[in-house]
Amino acid sequence: MTWQQEMMAKQQKQREEEAEEQLTTDVATIEKFLEENNIDAEKTESGIFYVMKEEGSGEQASAGDTVKVNYSGHVLNGPFFDTNDEALAKEKELFNEQRAAQGGYAPLEFVLGQGRVIKGWDEGIALLKEGGKATLYIPSPLAYGPRQRSAEIVANSILVFDVELVEVVD
Repeated sequence: MTWQQEMMAKQQKQREEEAEEQLTTDVATIEKFLEENNIDAEKTESGIFYVMKEEGSGEQASAGDTVKVNYSGHVLNGPFFDTNDEALAKEKELFNEQRAAQGGYAPLEFVLGQGRVIKGWDEGIALLKEGGKATLYIPSPLAYGPRQRSAEIVANSILVFDVELVEVVD
């Protein structure tokens, strides 16, 4: 039992070290992308870069709040993989009739800071006030890490989301 616990601890430490190395690589890649595209972005302590498009004038989102968010996501220098904007979904050939029939193009609702979305969203959405819009550049360790999520989101993908905090629900 002790040996098994030691092995698990060793594997966990190795995963954390690999994630830290990947974060350093991703941050450098994002910085290069931003520089090459003349994008002025702020950086959080964890490594997320963001560009505030509209400040928003409503309530500040914080952990524990239920939020409603409009979004579109793509891989850095890559294809779009999801959006709740029906027109954009059609334009990018992501539209799904079944999703539309079930109301899947409404704002995404979730409790902030509960791990129900990727870490980059929990942190990035908390930067916004109701009505705010931003672009988030999320390093892979704060997204899906070494897991391949889909054909578009391969292992260690840096994700870019345009987000709008539609509502903070009391």
